Amino acid sequence: MNDQLCPSPGMGEGSIGMAKGYARAQGDRYVMPNQYENQANARAHEETTGPEIWRQTRGSVTHVFVSLGTCGTATGLARYLRGKNNSIKIIAVQPTEGHDVPGLRNRSELHVSKLFDESLIDEIVEVDYQRAYTGAMRLCRGEGLFAGPSSGLIFEGACDVLSRPEVGAPGGGVGVAIFCDSVFKYLSKMVEHLPELRG
Repeated sequence: MNDQLCPSPGMGEGSIGMAKGYARAQGDRYVMPNQYENQANARAHEETTGPEIWRQTRGSVTHVFVSLGTCGTATGLARYLRGKNNSIKIIAVQPTEGHDVPGLRNRSELHVSKLFDESLIDEIVEVDYQRAYTGAMRLCRGEGLFAGPSSGLIFEGACDVLSRPEVGAPGGGVGVAIFCDSVFKYLSKMVEHLPELRG
């Protein structure tokens, strides 16, 4: 089954279409929460993740870096944090066209999500998708974080933004990056993209 709504664009999994089919055919046994359309997705981040960031940074957060998948994280965080401080920058990091980063989407693929609200995003930073894998490796080797490729992409995008003189200068702000995956789920993709891991 080839379903453009699958979580990994271009992978042909058709998992969302299959889940919808089961829920329609056997509603007494299956429920389809549909994270791409369900406002509870964004609300969860508005009610939990946003307050946690605000509390842990003691209100000093100035930049939040997120990916765009279902868009629930970006939308929920923006709603909450903008309510606390309207000058907080919500920066989405997207992979380049033709990517194979599991769970992520770029702007051309966002039609599948009913949760994307571009008015809440200050900037969309595009990063070459290969850097998702090299970024994940940098996090593992340099920081001891077993973050996956979507986290690697967010990390690389945050580094690009922080390299700007007005942002990365001392006193330039407090950034928070949302790392939402584990490298252990994507070892085969890591090996596929990083020849040094083959052996």
